Amino acid sequence: MTTEFAKDTHSRKKLAIVSTYNENCGNASYTHVLKTNFSKYVDVDVIGLDLFVLQNNTSTVRKAGDRHIKNIADQLRNYDYVNIQYEAGLYGANTSDMLRRLKILIDACRNVILTMHRVEYDRKPVLSALKVGISKRSYSRFRQARGMSRFADLTEAIAEYCNAARKKRNLSIKVHTRRDRRALQEVYEFQPAFDYPLAFLTEEEKAAAKSVVGREEFLRKSGFEPGDHVIGLFGYLSNYKGIETVIEALKYLPSHYKLGLFGSQHPQSVKRGEAVSPYLQSIFDLIDEIEEDNLNRARKAATVDWLHRRDGGERIRTNVTVAAPSDISNRIRFIGSLPDPEFIEALVLCDAVVLPYQEVGQSMSGVAVLAMEAGARMICSNNHSFFETNRYFKDCFVGFDMGNARELAQKIVHCVENPDLYRRSEEREAAFASFNIDNSVRQQLERFGHFKNQEQK
Repeated sequence: MTTEFAKDTHSRKKLAIVSTYNENCGNASYTHVLKTNFSKYVDVDVIGLDLFVLQNNTSTVRKAGDRHIKNIADQLRNYDYVNIQYEAGLYGANTSDMLRRLKILIDACRNVILTMHRVEYDRKPVLSALKVGISKRSYSRFRQARGMSRFADLTEAIAEYCNAARKKRNLSIKVHTRRDRRALQEVYEFQPAFDYPLAFLTEEEKAAAKSVVGREEFLRKSGFEPGDHVIGLFGYLSNYKGIETVIEALKYLPSHYKLGLFGSQHPQSVKRGEAVSPYLQSIFDLIDEIEEDNLNRARKAATVDWLHRRDGGERIRTNVTVAAPSDISNRIRFIGSLPDPEFIEALVLCDAVVLPYQEVGQSMSGVAVLAMEAGARMICSNNHSFFETNRYFKDCFVGFDMGNARELAQKIVHCVENPDLYRRSEEREAAFASFNIDNSVRQQLERFGHFKNQEQK
């Protein structure tokens, strides 16, 4: 990718990015990065999605959501290129709304790339989903299994529509893993799909992140003590993040190893009348359970049976207990969401960044890529998402088996004692030479035919 672009601003093409913007979500942050880097080559506008009207399922608000989408479509007709950032939940509260609204946007474009942050292809019939729910004794697992099937149907419908729409426009679909590209091409038969991993930081931003200092101030403002080793979990607190595994791992670590949760409840999971999210409550329950277990074991270990003879020779058994070990809750800090600069600072200054995610069909983790770019010391669970990430970045982090709290505890200690083994600096630099934000935007501009058009001028 060596073609230079024309710097004559009067002839620059116009690109619209359709996405959330100025919102507390990963898509909005990624869109900000795209806007900055696309602007080196073309004039860029972000057309923000109004989640208030798009994610409501009542009839009157749904109509407002449709009007909002049609208004965006009217604007898109004036752009040379359009990039639509797609996650199903951004476009509606039900799959029919999502599909209808996406069709309206695609129809308004001449030259469009649809970026799909997740591709579903795993279907479970009702009976199979019911068996899953019964075996796990969980209605939520049944709903999850059926939800995957509905979104697989939606993905298939989108691929079919895009195939038809290509007859009148230049249309491609971008995904972030080779697995998702293969699903689109081989399962849904949409051939102009291409893959490129997530990327966020420029070379200058990577260098700035790696030069971050101020460990003592970081510990102070995050509520830790000078001698603490901080295990960092980053991003929204969701039930697939595997937070429970790290809390379990604390049981096998010295008391100065502490957990920092740099994130908060996802805004879309906030429900009216719900005092605390069920997932957060399950975390609190786990902490209470571990503390109760610790207390019981401490009492048992510290019980001293001794015999004391009183006058008359009567034997009396007396129990003596000592204080329980440090409470787990005192070793866990809920830091909350942070602005991007502080988020990157925390990634760099934590002793270990752990991504203990469960397998839920996730595409690629933005936190994982940003952590690698920033130079963080990383430990990631062995799931398919991180296997796919390694296809591009080649052993740029250390893995552990999902749910294995003992293995995780061992590797956290090893990481603290051998930080360079977990930074993988040489491996990452080699990977970033190919996969970086500049090459990402240039690849998309090539799909638009941008550089060819510039050469013709």
